Amino acid sequence: ILCEANTILWATTIHDMSMNMVATMAPSHGHPPGPIPDLAFVEAAVVLNMKPELVRPSSFQGFTALVERKLPKQFKKYIGNTSPEPIPGLDAEAHAKAVFLCFLQHVQFHFSLGKVFVSDYQG
Repeated sequence: ILCEANTILWATTIHDMSMNMVATMAPSHGHPPGPIPDLAFVEAAVVLNMKPELVRPSSFQGFTALVERKLPKQFKKYIGNTSPEPIPGLDAEAHAKAVFLCFLQHVQFHFSLGKVFVSDYQG
């Protein structure tokens, strides 16, 4: 669970870095070729249920869980993890978001000097 939480932390940071770069650079480069959607990663947290001091160790089963915010709308996949292209069959609005997310992947790859990008964008 901690490994997955760490991955979410890094992916969120990389996503936010690339969105901030776009927001900073876009005004000085004229009108963008498409809409810049307002996107964010789903918030997540690691929850630990610890043993209370008054409970005997043998009678307590603690747990650790990764909790994510529930998405308010129907789930949609924009980019798979096998191709840097939008998923086929998206409606026009979703396709525009997917194209922007593909662009973000290029930004991430470029600014990390080819070391990292977020794949499998969905929401």
